[in-house]
Amino acid sequence: MCDAVTYIQPNREICVALSYISKVLGEILKKRNMKRLSIIFICFLSLNHLKASPQQSDFLIIGKDTVELYFLPLEQLDSTRLNKFRQNLIANKENSTSSLCLWREYQALWRLENNKLYLVGLNHNPNSDKIFKATFGNKYKNNKVFANWFSSRLAIAKDKVLRWDELFSRTYIKEEVFDFKLGRLENKKLVENYIKVENGIPRLTKEQAEEAIGNRIKQINRPKTIFRYWVTIDERGKISDIKFDNFEKFTGLATEQFKEMQFDVVKWNGEPYKETIFMEIL
Repeated sequence: MCDAVTYIQPNREICVALSYISKVLGEILKKRNMKRLSIIFICFLSLNHLKASPQQSDFLIIGKDTVELYFLPLEQLDSTRLNKFRQNLIANKENSTSSLCLWREYQALWRLENNKLYLVGLNHNPNSDKIFKATFGNKYKNNKVFANWFSSRLAIAKDKVLRWDELFSRTYIKEEVFDFKLGRLENKKLVENYIKVENGIPRLTKEQAEEAIGNRIKQINRPKTIFRYWVTIDERGKISDIKFDNFEKFTGLATEQFKEMQFDVVKWNGEPYKETIFMEIL
């Protein structure tokens, strides 16, 4: 089950950013690199504005195609190896420029070859070879590392974006998903993440869902003040939860208003998905 919040959703990228900052600060203080420290401090102050800084993707090479990959297989390394990678990344950084659009400070290049996932480079980093040798030792051979630590799902676009968290993760109307176990491809399939339901309320965009919910909320007799609320649409396209800010007494009334609403179904990378929509109206 994938849970997400349409307004703002905590994301693995934020965790990566905070973890990276904590590691890199230690290295910076050791070297007394005040220029780099200033950059990181500015970035840290900008953390509340991450929603305005979408993060850049990794890349996946499949045959002759190179596609954007909004997943982070490197972050699933064991903690010892991941810390070693980050230290080597810092030690072999060409310049001190940090981008708000690339908190993790790397874009990994992956290749799907003979049903195996390989790490083959770091985009725009001429020291990839040195970093990989220092991190993976003799596991790095023939200019690639077999990603035998990775047991999860990847997905690539086959249509337009359906939903994204305004930072990094996203799902598409149609996409191809790949399931891996210990770096080996176990399953591959095309999925549709937008399922039309008979007489369902359209929600191809989140704005469609917001409009339908907002119109229903306006039918409630309520105080003439800013009205904040959260509505959760479950994996069946039904309203499963409603919360009001400082107006708990309206929850029961709103539940009655919403109980017959049936939306089209949205999935995330082929998996069941709950979407919580935050809105405020006068």
